[in-house]
Amino acid sequence: MLLYKYRPFNNNTLRMAERTTVYYADPDSFNDPLDCNPGIQLWKSKADIQNVLKSFYSESNKNEMVRFKKLLERLWYLSGNPDYASNKLKNRDRIYRQSLSNEIKKHLGKYFSGTGVLSMARSHSSMLMWSHYADNHKGVCLGYDINRRHGQRVYRARYDLPRKIPFELIEDWRLGGSTSAEKELRAHFFLTKSKDWVYENEYRLLRSPDGKESGIGADYAPSEIAEVMFGLYCDFSVKVAMVRLLDNSSKKVKFFDMTTKASSFELRRSRIETGELLASSPGLSKPALMEGFERIKK
Repeated sequence: MLLYKYRPFNNNTLRMAERTTVYYADPDSFNDPLDCNPGIQLWKSKADIQNVLKSFYSESNKNEMVRFKKLLERLWYLSGNPDYASNKLKNRDRIYRQSLSNEIKKHLGKYFSGTGVLSMARSHSSMLMWSHYADNHKGVCLGYDINRRHGQRVYRARYDLPRKIPFELIEDWRLGGSTSAEKELRAHFFLTKSKDWVYENEYRLLRSPDGKESGIGADYAPSEIAEVMFGLYCDFSVKVAMVRLLDNSSKKVKFFDMTTKASSFELRRSRIETGELLASSPGLSKPALMEGFERIKK
């Protein structure tokens, strides 16, 4: 499966190409504030929600149980605050259950913290992706040929699921010890997105923490780079630099220019003959390349 990473041309992109690395991002850095930020269904009773919240505390630790009981007392007290619209018992119960749910969400966030996310696209010709993630068509799109041989699990983003996590899923995991529920919960946490983002047709790789080492940060790419597409406004110096960097790699990389169709709004790509490209720039030495990069930055 070929998956693509849209990138502006900068030092990080050069480093990715040179070292065959990628960056597993912290979900808190995403441009979508609702990404990896689910809600929790609240149709269960407060007793059921309390039991699930209690599972995040160690019953064998007396101090933790004291903290848990004090937390419940504080949340119940705050739920009766007249600033929360009404003092009626029905409303107070709803506010209390919401507060319990918020606490469970905090614990879920801690449990999944440190997991890095590599976001990739299925298409190399998305007009919006080039605009949003590749410096308004001045950048590049890197293609990776990912398959099961590399031992990487690839997940498809879900745009058809509700934002809220079913409470019974958390309940089955925390109280029933269900590993399948934990996996489904992880998928819901990291893969559910709004329908507004369906145009990205996104696939994700997840990198979990390993001991004390966070899963967030640079790591080896899931495969070598197989293709490189240059945006409509990509500078010639960038093309020469990328070809010189990757054309001698162990796996033959294919290079393409993105072009437009006169009859439609679609993008298409045209194969670059690297020999002709390099022959057309005999005087483009390293200093000249660097001068071109500085011009791009400005």
